[in-house]
Amino acid sequence: MRRFFHFIAGVLTIFVSVAAMTLPAATQPLGGEVMQPPLPVHPMKQLWRDIDQLNFDIDQITVYDRYCKPPGDPQIADTQYEITMAAIKYRSLQRQFDRMHDAFDKAIKTRLGLSYRTSFPPLDGVPASSRNYWAKIAVMLKRAEGRIDKLQKKLDGKKEVDCSKHHHVTPPPPPPPPVDWMQSLERPVAAPISLPELPPHFCSELEKTRWMLAHVHPLRIQAAENARFASYYVVDVGRRMREIEGKGINRALTPDEQRGLKELRAEYDWAQRNLAEQDRVAAEVEALYVKAQKIPVIACEERQQIRDLSQPSYEPTGPAELPDRFCSEAQKAAFLREVAEKKAAAERNYDKANAKVAEFADRIGKGDKSKATSDAFQEASKAAGSYFQLILSLDAVLDQARAMPVVDCAKADQRAERTQSGPHGPHVPDDGKEPPPLNLPSPDQGNGEKPEKPAGSYMYPWEHKPVIASLPRSSDGALTADVGYTEVDTPRQVFGRIVFGGKDFALALSPEALKGFRGEAEYEKPVLTGNRWTSLAFGLSFTDVSGDQDRHVVNDGSTSSGFVWIDPLDPGTPVAVGLAGTGLTWDTHVSSNITAFSAKAIYQSYYPLSPHLTASYGVGLTAGYQDTEHRSTLINLDYAGFNVYENYDFTTWSVGPRLEGALNWECDPDKIFKGSRFTAQLSAFVAPSYDFRDFKARQRAMSPVPFTFDYMQRMDLNDDGFNLRYGVEGTAGFTFDQGTSVFVKAGWLGESDAPTIHPADGSFAPGAPIKSDTRSADQWYVGGGVRFEF
Repeated sequence: MRRFFHFIAGVLTIFVSVAAMTLPAATQPLGGEVMQPPLPVHPMKQLWRDIDQLNFDIDQITVYDRYCKPPGDPQIADTQYEITMAAIKYRSLQRQFDRMHDAFDKAIKTRLGLSYRTSFPPLDGVPASSRNYWAKIAVMLKRAEGRIDKLQKKLDGKKEVDCSKHHHVTPPPPPPPPVDWMQSLERPVAAPISLPELPPHFCSELEKTRWMLAHVHPLRIQAAENARFASYYVVDVGRRMREIEGKGINRALTPDEQRGLKELRAEYDWAQRNLAEQDRVAAEVEALYVKAQKIPVIACEERQQIRDLSQPSYEPTGPAELPDRFCSEAQKAAFLREVAEKKAAAERNYDKANAKVAEFADRIGKGDKSKATSDAFQEASKAAGSYFQLILSLDAVLDQARAMPVVDCAKADQRAERTQSGPHGPHVPDDGKEPPPLNLPSPDQGNGEKPEKPAGSYMYPWEHKPVIASLPRSSDGALTADVGYTEVDTPRQVFGRIVFGGKDFALALSPEALKGFRGEAEYEKPVLTGNRWTSLAFGLSFTDVSGDQDRHVVNDGSTSSGFVWIDPLDPGTPVAVGLAGTGLTWDTHVSSNITAFSAKAIYQSYYPLSPHLTASYGVGLTAGYQDTEHRSTLINLDYAGFNVYENYDFTTWSVGPRLEGALNWECDPDKIFKGSRFTAQLSAFVAPSYDFRDFKARQRAMSPVPFTFDYMQRMDLNDDGFNLRYGVEGTAGFTFDQGTSVFVKAGWLGESDAPTIHPADGSFAPGAPIKSDTRSADQWYVGGGVRFEF
C-alpha cells in the first residue's frame, strides 16, 4: 500500500510540472495588450527565498504518534505526500545551486564574467568571492535535507491501526522538574588582607627577617590562596556553561537550558571580576614584598643618632616699631643701626632654620617616615617662615625710615598747638600747607600685617614698591578663566584606494592641522599659610577644533584605473568594484573635528626663592574625554552615482597622575599702572595616563549600475593602552591691589599616542584589514584671561 502512495505522488508531481510548463502560453495577454515586465530579482536572492520557504514547509509537516486505517484520520499517505513534495523541492533547489556555483567559478576566465561575478549580492556581509559565501548556502540546503530524512525515518516506523475501536491513550509523562544549574556552586570568600606600614629601617638582619616572617610572608601565602580559589571557581562555572553551550550545537536549547545558561553567564562574569580583584591584591602584596626587601639595615648606634631631632638655638631678635618722627640725624642713624642689627640676626636665624629643614627633609627622603621626624620638619619650616616674614617686615621699616625727613621737633610742636586751638576747629597755617601727618603707625604692627590705609591717601612708600610677590595669602580662594585659539597637529588619516596602472594611491587625506577654540577654568583654595604656602586647585578645560581638506584627482589618460574594495572579513581577496577605465576623475572632501574635555585636581606647594621669585610644584590626578571624528566623501565624476563614504570615530577616556612645576616672578613695573604689579610665570607638566579607546569604522561603496555592488562594512575595535601627555606654558600680565589679574598666555602640549587608523582599503599594505594605531601629536595655543581672588 505504501508503494502505491509513492507511485501516486510521483504521477502528481509529473502532472504539476507539465502544467507549469504550459502555463505561460495560456496566460499570454489578449489582443494588443502589453504587460510591464516585473522588476528584476537576482537568481541568488530568489534561491535564498525558495530555501527559506522550503524550511518553512518542512516545519509544517507533523508525524503523528498514531495513524488510522482508512477511512480514519490521520493517514500515513497524507504525511508521506508532504514529505515527498518537500524532497522533490529540495532536489530542485540543489540543482539550481550547483548550476550557479559552477557558472560563477567559470566566469572568472572571461572578460565579461567580472560584471556577472560582481552582480551577486553579499550574504550577511560576505561577498560571493569568498569561500564562506557558498559554504553558508550549502549548509542551509544540507540542513533541509537532514530534516527531511529525519521526518521520513520517523514516519517509516509508524503503522496504521483500526481507530474505529476505542483505544486507551496513555497520557504523556509529566515534564521533568527544572534543573538547578547553580547547585553545589559556592562562591569563594577571600580572606581579608591589610597591608602593614613599612618601617624606615631595621637594626639588624635578624630583626628584618623576623619582621618579614611575621608581616609579609603570611600575606603572600593568603593572597596566593585567594587567587587560586578564585581561579578554581572560574574553571568550575565555565565548564558548566560550556556543557550547556555544547548541547545547542546540534539542537535548539530548551527553555530550562536557556535559563541555566543565562544564570551561569552572569555568575561567570562575577567570577572573572573576583579573579581580577584577587590578582590585583596579590600584585600589591608582591610590590610590598619588593619594597620591604629594599629597606636598609642600620646599626643601632646610628639609629639612635637619627632620632636626634633637636632644633637649633636662635639669636634674640624681633620686629621694630617706626617712630613718629626723627628730631635729629643722630636719632635717625641710631634707629637704622638697631633695625639693621635685628635684620642681621633674623637672617642668621633664617639660615639655621633652613639648614634644619634640609636636614629633616633628607631624612624623610631616605625613608624615615616617623611622626617625630615629620613634626620636627614642620617646626623647622614654621621657624624659617617666621624669620623670613620678620626679614621682610624689617626691610620695609628700613625703607620707610630712610625715606622719612629729619624735622625740627620744637617748631612742629608749636604748629600742632596752633592747629588744635580756636573755637571753630583746626587752624590752618598761614602758608596754606597741610601739616605733616602725626603718630604714624608701624608698617607691620609687629605681626607682619599692614594696617588699613585711609581712603584717598597713601600711607607708606613701600605700597608702590612691593617687596615680594608671592606672600602667604589669606584669601578664601581664587578663580581663573581664560579662552584662546589653538592648533592641533594630528596624525594624518588616509582614505580610499585607487589603482593607477597597478600602483595604489590614496584618494583623500585628512588635514594635518585642526584649528579652533580652547578654554580653561580653575578654582584654587589655600589650605595652609606660612613659609610653605599650599593649596588645592581644581581645573577644567575644553577644546573644539576642526578642519577640511579637498582634493581633485585626474588620472593619466593613457593609464587604466579603478577603485578596489577590501573586505575586512576576507582581506586576502581584493574585489574590483569600480569600472576599469582611463582618465577617470575624482573629487574628494574630508572633514575632521576633535572635541575634548579634561579635569584635574592638584595639591600645590609654593616656596619663595627670593623677594621676587617663587617656585611651586604640584601633584594630583587628571582625567579626560576626547571624541575624534573623520568624515570623507569620494565621488567619481565620470560615473554619476559611483560614491565611496568612509567614517572613522574615536572615543577616548583617560585617567592618570599629573606632576607639574612652575616659576613665578613679580616686580614693580615702574608705575605703568598705578597700584599694579607685573607678573610672569613659566610652567611645565607631565601626565602619564591609561587611555580607553573605542574605534568605529564605517565604509560604503555604491555603483550606479544595477546588480553590480553596494558594499558596506562596519568595524568596532578597542585600542586601550598607555599614553604620555606633557607640555609647557608661559603667562604674563598685571595684578592689581584688589586681587584681580589680567594676563596673556601661550603654550605647547604633546602626547605620545594620538589615535589614528590603517584603513582596509589598500592604502598601506595591500589586503590589510582595518586596524587602529597610535602616533604622537602636538598642540599650540594662545589666549588671555582674568583671575579673581576673594
